[in-house]
Order: sequence, then C-alpha cells, then structure tokens
Amino acid sequence: NLFVYCNNNPIMNIDPDGNDWWSNFWKIVGAIAIIGISTIATIVTFGGAAALLGVSTVVATSMIAGAAIGGLVAGGIELAIQISKNGIENIDLMSIAIESVTGAALGAITGAISSTTSLTIKAGMRLSKVGISVLNSVSHDISSGQKFNILIKNALNTLWKSAALQSIGAFKFFSKVPSNIIEFSTSQISQFSVDQVNNLVYVLLIKDISRHIFKEFKFR
Repeated sequence: NLFVYCNNNPIMNIDPDGNDWWSNFWKIVGAIAIIGISTIATIVTFGGAAALLGVSTVVATSMIAGAAIGGLVAGGIELAIQISKNGIENIDLMSIAIESVTGAALGAITGAISSTTSLTIKAGMRLSKVGISVLNSVSHDISSGQKFNILIKNALNTLWKSAALQSIGAFKFFSKVPSNIIEFSTSQISQFSVDQVNNLVYVLLIKDISRHIFKEFKFR
C-alpha cells in the first residue's frame, strides 16, 4: 500500500520526510512513561506515609496494590481517550499525569478502606477521596488555562458530586440497604447534574437509606 504512511489519505495527511510515525511512536512511549512515573511516585508517597503512620502490613500492601492498579488503569484510560478523540499527535501529557496520580491516590485510599474495620478511618479516607477529586478538577482546569470563575464552578460541582457519591458508598455496610440503590448511584452519579445529585441524595439517603438505618436500630 503506497499510502499507508498517511492512513490512506494523501490529500489530508502528509509526511514529507517519512518520520511522522516515529514521532508518534515516541509520543506514546513518553505517555506510557509518564503513567509509570506518576504511579510509582504516588506509590512511594503513600508507602512512606503508611510507614510513618505505622499502619499494618496488610493495610500497607492493600494501599500499594490499589495505587498501582488505580494509577495504571486511570492513566491508560486517559491515554486511550485522548488518542481516540484527538489523535496521537495531540496527546496531552499533563492530563495523563494528573489522571495517573489521581487514580493512584484514589486506589491507595480504596485499598486502605477495604482493609480496615474502623468506621472512623473509613470516614476519614472517604473524605480524603472527595478532596482528591476536587484537586483533580482544579489541576485539569489550571492545566487547560480555564478562567478562575470556571475553575471554582467546576471544583464546587466536583465537590458536591464526589461528596454525594462517598456518602452513598459509606452506607454499603448496612446489609438491608437494597443493592440496586447503591449500584445505580455509584455507576451513574458522575454523569448527573447538580440538581440531579441533589434529588438523588435527598431521595436515597434521607428517605430510603435512613429508613433502613432507623429500622435496623429500632429508632422510632
């Protein structure tokens, strides 16, 4: 195929010196390296924090495993989305780094939550996940040069949605809360508007979940 170098479109795509493919190759390699470095840096950070706090080996191992999986998956998804939407030549390494660090941090915290039975620690970890989500939003807006008012608006929206999601997740340990409530909330809440999140929180948390909690502990 004589036109494979330009994706079979010699009119719209050109490669005079035949090196564009090589440039794209190194962009992908660079993006993968960013994912790895960002993930490793986050693992080291959380691992050091775990050592300083004297957490158990089980918790530390869960945090490290969660960070590794979260960072690699989040960074890989961001890379794939960028390539599909904007092409290899327009890869945004900063966004990939932000997603990798965020994914690793959230993964580490999720690992800690899953390996502890303390409700106080779980609550604190969930609160930190809200903060990380907001920081992710702010970082992306700063990187893309958003105006300050847009940055604040996006940060507040993220704060509210993330807080609602973590609040709903916190009630999973109540066995009598219908599973379809949690599944619906966690899988779709990220796509909701602020008004929809408001309705979801009031309807699910106050009406349904509170009713089950009160019934469980016989609060009448």
